[in-house]
Amino acid sequence: MSTMPMNVEIKAFARHPVRQKALTASLANGPAVVMDQCDTFFHVLRGRLKLRETVGKPATLIQYERPNLYGIRTSRYRVIPIEDPDRVKQILGHILGISGEVHKRREFFQVPPARIHLDTVDGLGQFIEIEVVIEPGQSTQYGHETAHDLMSKLAITKSDLIAEAYIDLIISV
Repeated sequence: MSTMPMNVEIKAFARHPVRQKALTASLANGPAVVMDQCDTFFHVLRGRLKLRETVGKPATLIQYERPNLYGIRTSRYRVIPIEDPDRVKQILGHILGISGEVHKRREFFQVPPARIHLDTVDGLGQFIEIEVVIEPGQSTQYGHETAHDLMSKLAITKSDLIAEAYIDLIISV
């Protein structure tokens, strides 16, 4: 079995969304890509499994493992394209059960080597995510340093950080 791709990431409340969007745009190598997404989560024994449907783009099935920790954390993931998301949702929902759905508008910025997401999540509010992809041969320390630097540049404080996934927050509301 091949090694799962990995990234280092943070998720935080966007306490100053207008300012943080301007700061992100000033660092990005191009304009934001705006996407409306629905993530359907399935009950699994290990990690998480979600079907991501993005308006105007192919659907993907994403399996990932990431601890619910405050701060910078490592995530390992697998992504596969899905041609028939309705059927996949029906089958996996029947077999595994659906734990919930997350509906969001995502503004996606490239700030190499990171991806920055400004998310407006239905029922929850505004968030900011930083994902630093760890390439083969790179250390997670590199990802931690990059994420920490971007947190500083984007006015994200430790008190803004959240440990949970959006689905956890939705279920707990």
